[in-house]
Amino acid sequence: MSLATVKAVKAVKPIWKILPKHHVSRGVGYSQETDFIVITETCVVVIEAKSYRGKIITDRDAMNNQWFCQTGNHLVPIKSCWGKNPFQQCDRYTKSVLTILQDYPQTFPLWREFKDAIQLPTVKSLLNDHLTFLDFNGETFTIGLSSPALAKIANETPKKAELIKAANSLYPHQTMQVAIAHIPRIPQIPKIPVYGAIVFPKNSDISQIGHGNHPHIREIGTFYRVTTVDYLPSLIDCLELEAAQHTNYYRFSPLKIENLLCDRPINSRNLETGFLNEIFDIQPQLSQKPGFSSLSFLPKQIAKPLI
Repeated sequence: MSLATVKAVKAVKPIWKILPKHHVSRGVGYSQETDFIVITETCVVVIEAKSYRGKIITDRDAMNNQWFCQTGNHLVPIKSCWGKNPFQQCDRYTKSVLTILQDYPQTFPLWREFKDAIQLPTVKSLLNDHLTFLDFNGETFTIGLSSPALAKIANETPKKAELIKAANSLYPHQTMQVAIAHIPRIPQIPKIPVYGAIVFPKNSDISQIGHGNHPHIREIGTFYRVTTVDYLPSLIDCLELEAAQHTNYYRFSPLKIENLLCDRPINSRNLETGFLNEIFDIQPQLSQKPGFSSLSFLPKQIAKPLI
């Protein structure tokens, strides 16, 4: 399957990202090079392309038995770089992609922003010793909170007067914007649906592989499909719709998933998830004093630590 064909797939939805010949064997000591990885708005599809033209057959168990390509009376074993058949190869690569995405350090940050200009100070008396200085660029600084501090500030919904008092005692005689961020590391990992697709040339007969009602799109288990190259755009579109129905998946943009797979840094200030932000407005309690205008709690954001 040529890159031109896969680019035609992307033409269906330009937002889709395509990674050709991408290595997914981090830390395992041997090579695993996928043919293509297609990244959609809701899922990732690992494509294993085979050039065998004819009738694709196997002895019932498509997961564990040898696959063959039959043309007339000629029967040719289908080769795979891993395992005994294309499914086992695709399964290995797909799980490697899933491992890369799951190994990304996940955090649930809590952001509290001081808008306008406030005289800094109090946070120390309110949060005791649970503060860590993280970042300062001249106008904004970020403070890291430990779990006890997070529990206190999140559960008690501090009043504006307390926050201003805390900020001013910590940094007297300075005026700037402040963000307080809780950046813990957690064991929970986001569920990014990753599918594997084995693709044969156009007009190949794959009806004997796997199961399903469509002769050109066959299913092997829950996350694996077999198709022909002319039906690949339709297959990816269907997988994208299927993945969108799972509301417990965290949503990443295609660019963000591409950055994860390519081991690029992710901008933690520009996060995207499938969860709505909970906004709590604190009414002004101190007249004629600039201060804390709003408090944002993003319960299930994904970000790298700022340190």
